[in-house]
Amino acid sequence: MTRVPAEPADWRRRFAGGRLHLPRYAALAPDRCVLLSAESGKPEVVAWDRSSGSRRQVTDQPGGTGRYALDPAGRWVWWFADPRRIGRGRWWREPFGGGVAEPVGPDGRPAGLALGGGRFALGSFSGGTTRVLTGGEPGADAGRGPVFDFAGDRQVEQLSADGTMLSVTDVGAGGPLRPDLRVLDPVSGEVLADWPLGGEGVARPLGFSPRPSDGRLLVLSEARDEHRLLLWDCRARTVLELRHGLLGELRAQWTPDGAGLVVCRSWQGRDELYELPLDGGPRRIPHEPGEIRAAAARPDGVDYLWSSSERSARVRSTRHGTLYGGDLPDGAPVRDVWADGPGGRVHALLSGPPVERGGPVPPTVFLLHGGPAAFDADAYDPYVSAWVDHGYQVVRTNYRGSTGYGRAWRDAAAGDIGHAEVADLMAVRARLAADGLIDDTRALVGGSSWGGCLALLALGVHPDRWRAGFAVAPVADFAAAYEEETERLRALDRALFGGTPDEVPDRYRRASPITWAPAVRAPVLLVAGARDPRCPPAQIEAYAREVERGGGPVELHHYDGGHEERRLADVVERISVQLEFALRHCPPGDEP
Repeated sequence: MTRVPAEPADWRRRFAGGRLHLPRYAALAPDRCVLLSAESGKPEVVAWDRSSGSRRQVTDQPGGTGRYALDPAGRWVWWFADPRRIGRGRWWREPFGGGVAEPVGPDGRPAGLALGGGRFALGSFSGGTTRVLTGGEPGADAGRGPVFDFAGDRQVEQLSADGTMLSVTDVGAGGPLRPDLRVLDPVSGEVLADWPLGGEGVARPLGFSPRPSDGRLLVLSEARDEHRLLLWDCRARTVLELRHGLLGELRAQWTPDGAGLVVCRSWQGRDELYELPLDGGPRRIPHEPGEIRAAAARPDGVDYLWSSSERSARVRSTRHGTLYGGDLPDGAPVRDVWADGPGGRVHALLSGPPVERGGPVPPTVFLLHGGPAAFDADAYDPYVSAWVDHGYQVVRTNYRGSTGYGRAWRDAAAGDIGHAEVADLMAVRARLAADGLIDDTRALVGGSSWGGCLALLALGVHPDRWRAGFAVAPVADFAAAYEEETERLRALDRALFGGTPDEVPDRYRRASPITWAPAVRAPVLLVAGARDPRCPPAQIEAYAREVERGGGPVELHHYDGGHEERRLADVVERISVQLEFALRHCPPGDEP
């Protein structure tokens, strides 16, 4: 594959075509696939017959499409329609080869879709109630089936291969990070089994065995400081643990024959693929270091979506090599940085041209990832490369709360939300400054969503340490956001803070950037989405007023979109706003 050099003036080329996606194939008809393609400027569902090579675009929504599926037989393409771009709508389906599309289920926020055994089950959340609709595929049985209403926020997960068991999760007392798990009869709604470990550990269902006669459910558990892979026989009430010895965050799926698993391990900013037979230990699947964003176990091998910081994403097969992708300009390479922080060693990724001690040092942008349960990786990132093209170094810190370093690290920020993460950020900054790798007088901080919240907190808690900062769709006031956000996010807040804003007001107040807004002195850019249900614009606007009241310079930029903008032109425009802001307030070549 030819590697394409990038021209600094043409940084937008890396965004061409949008994010590459791995096809989702029909388990019983592997040549039938669906995938997202952004050839039209926004991601839309495409049906692809690999045997004939035919492709056709299925969806065309104003803001693009994000949720979609293909039934195991490859007969029906499903997608969630969100015409107002507010995270609310309903499911639709259409024959794979084309035909009349039909809506299925009620209007509401999506709460999962499960397909299996010729049946479907979908969830819709509205007004504090999750409505679960079940039924069969046309021609399989009576079509639309029973409807069940459940109080609270429940998520439809998977159907068994014979369609007789449905796994669901409930945010429960532990919130969405520690959901309750149970298995239902999709016809009667009867609870067939509850996860035996209760609320003591995290239990996430990953899928039923593909064998119709085998009703075991693969469960990911975090009862200890590691991911455990368990086979739960819901009928026999037994649990079998699969020994693997792999540290870090795990993703796993059944192989098509049900004889083993394909496992992806995320550890310290990079991913690894493994085969795990049910009766043996893990076997490494060879691939270059980098990120595996998705993998699919097929009868003819494993397809996976790989990239690294320098090389753009491509779809590869363990049997057929590179299938497509990898045609974008090279990205900025990364170097690993470790620093001693107050909660342990902190890992960060440094991007930019090599800096020699005593030589010129460009300004540095500290980009903070969202989540909070996420991490920055050695992966192709056009956003990072855009900053490097414009003359900046980029540092990304996997602070406490990040995944990929064990459960203890991920949960370590719970005692002091926001401030623990900022302390890790400052530890990395101090290490880099001591090593002469950054100019400590020319540093900017920014992020999106949760990362935007942390950036604003850093600007307020350490007001004299930053040249400028920016936040895209951030939480600026946790208490105010709680009043407007979705119930699932409210449950997350209750789990993180240990209660509601009324019950533990001091914790919400201390973690909220608006509390520290009057101290902000560096110029700050705020980017707010008019249709954002997760981080509503009103609390961002209130934060801006508090910064102004304290005498700090603030700029507020609105965009007509939701929390995650999918339209490529709007994504690039939002990044351009951030770059223009940084170039005004801390341009490369500017002397301290």
